[in-house]
Amino acid sequence: MASGKEIKSRIKSIKNTGKITKAMELVSAAKMRKAVARTFEARAYATAAEALLKKIDGLAEQEKPKGNKLLLIVITSNKGLCGGYNTQVLKLAAERIKQYGRERTDIVSIGSKGKIALARLGSSLIASFTELPEMPTSRDVAPIANYIDKQYASGEYAKVELFYTHYVSALTQTPTHKVIVGDTAAVIPDSESAKHDPESIANVGSNGSPVLSATDNPRMTQESQTDYLIEPSQSTILPNLLRHLSKQRFYHALLESLASEHSARMVAMKNAKESAEEMIDELGLAYNKARQASITQEISEISAGMAAVS
Repeated sequence: MASGKEIKSRIKSIKNTGKITKAMELVSAAKMRKAVARTFEARAYATAAEALLKKIDGLAEQEKPKGNKLLLIVITSNKGLCGGYNTQVLKLAAERIKQYGRERTDIVSIGSKGKIALARLGSSLIASFTELPEMPTSRDVAPIANYIDKQYASGEYAKVELFYTHYVSALTQTPTHKVIVGDTAAVIPDSESAKHDPESIANVGSNGSPVLSATDNPRMTQESQTDYLIEPSQSTILPNLLRHLSKQRFYHALLESLASEHSARMVAMKNAKESAEEMIDELGLAYNKARQASITQEISEISAGMAAVS
């Protein structure tokens, strides 16, 4: 059994650790509130953009990709101490790499934790971005989105897939797989493939202009529907619009990941603080037992000494 002095030293050390984890929990909670607020604000636009993207994707006059490779964009954190946040999304990406083949897969990593882990999977890590601010704007992520668009435009890749963590609640975050270029209708959470909706392709009006019905927009009712007319021409508008909407998809996924990261870290630090408190209680009991044993031993020694003298 450890001495009372050693146990007391451990109690002091764990108390200091508990103070640190409590401070980190409070900081993460503050960051989480800001990140969640921004995520919820962006969801309305993201939902409308998704609906519009499904409509216009079938009308876009784009050349088919020449290559058959797959480009994966994996969003992780720059810092640790966030529970299974990084592990879950990296596991989902590893399954996709195994399914498609390491030789035909290239990776772009967002976050230093993903860079370290993805480098071990055997696929080619062609780029890594680790210098994003804690609360990025769409302007901050524009260089990354432009790089992704440039890689796809090179014709080497058949599609670009995004792996991120979708925020559900402070206790629940879901790793999600989404195709952002190549098949805009696909959203695959938890490794389950979603089928492309053939009715999401827009129709052509009687005057020859593309007419995009927005019936799949959840904010519109059957009584109030809107058609989109593309002017001045399809070839002029659609390519730029598709690139813009794809960038917004990426930005929204990044916001979801940041909200999930801060939530996961807050919960992890809360659990660490509670574990420290439990350890302190257990060590306090052990310290009292060790102190009692020490006092009992001293009394026994004194009694034995007095008996020997008499």
